[in-house]
Parts: sequence; structure tokens; C-alpha cells
Amino acid sequence: MIPARAEASDVELVREAKSGDLEAFDALVIRYQERIYGLVHRAVGDGEDARELTQETFVKAFRNLLRFREEAAFSTWIYRIAINLATSKKRTYVKRRKLGGVSLDASVRTRSGEVHVEPEDSTQEPTEVYRRKEIQERIHRAIGELDEAHRKMVVLRDLEGLSYEEIAATLDLPIGTVRSRLHRARLELREKLKDLL
Repeated sequence: MIPARAEASDVELVREAKSGDLEAFDALVIRYQERIYGLVHRAVGDGEDARELTQETFVKAFRNLLRFREEAAFSTWIYRIAINLATSKKRTYVKRRKLGGVSLDASVRTRSGEVHVEPEDSTQEPTEVYRRKEIQERIHRAIGELDEAHRKMVVLRDLEGLSYEEIAATLDLPIGTVRSRLHRARLELREKLKDLL
């Protein structure tokens, strides 16, 4: 983070960026780039695509910054841009590959079959490390098998830590819909992972 900007609020940085201060927008990029990358990586399942979409997200945000009315938080607005781009990318990819009836959700894994896992804890026994990786892979696969609406809920709430209100604003949904979809998604995940519980 640019040291002088690290303590500035999103609102301050957005207003400064709107007035032409490019360093203020750079500070917003630095503040949100890892979160946006994580979000789109979970959505598209490929690191290269995720990097491209992260960059596209910030380019689109910069081009549309003057239209941002600040009725919602900047984080909500940037998440919405990222989710929309990731959703569009998945649809384009599926059409291009002519996968028709194959689930869009299968793309949580990368093309090489890898999934994001936590770094190994060298203090653990190798069998425990392997078991934990296997569990993490199962969880990521199960999330990938959810329909798109439910997967978005799980990613935004349980992986990104957004509040119900932030999810509702990001996806432009009533908060009751967010709660019910998240509840159904969690029930479905519980069913898919019942042998692990």
C-alpha cells in the first residue's frame, strides 16, 4: 500500500480518484487486488484467467469511476464488477468449448486438475497433511458442483467473509433471498460432504 494512502478510507480514496488523483486509485487497487483475484479464481478455477479478470475488473472500475454514485460501498461495487466479468467469462468459455449440457460449476478446478489448498504445515505428520489436502479438494469440488447462484453465495459469504447485506448489495438481491439461497447451498454442501462430517 502506498504509505500515505494506507490509512485513508475507501470513500476518501474514491473521491480523490474521481478528482483525477491516480495514486488514490492505485491505492484502491493495492487494497483490493488480492481479494478480487481470490474471488474470480474461485469462480473460474484458472489462475491465468483469474489474473486477466482481476485486471479487467480494475480497468472497468477505473473507466466507470465517475458513474459510481457511492450509494453502496466501493468494495460492494468492485465485487459486483468482478462477479459479472467472471460469470460472463464462464459463459463464453462454455459456449466456445460447446459443452452444452455439462455443468458450468465444474470449472472450480484448474485445467491441470489442481485446486487451491492451504500451504503445508511442516509440523504435521505426512498422512495428516495428505488427509487435509484430500478434504480440501473434496470441499472445493463440492462447491464447484453447486449451481451458479448457490456457489456465489458460498464463495461470497463463507470464503470471502462478506456480510448478508454486502452480498445483497453486490448481487442486487433482497436480503431474504441471500439468506435462503445460502441456507439451501449449505444444506446441499452438507449432503455432498456427509461422509466427511
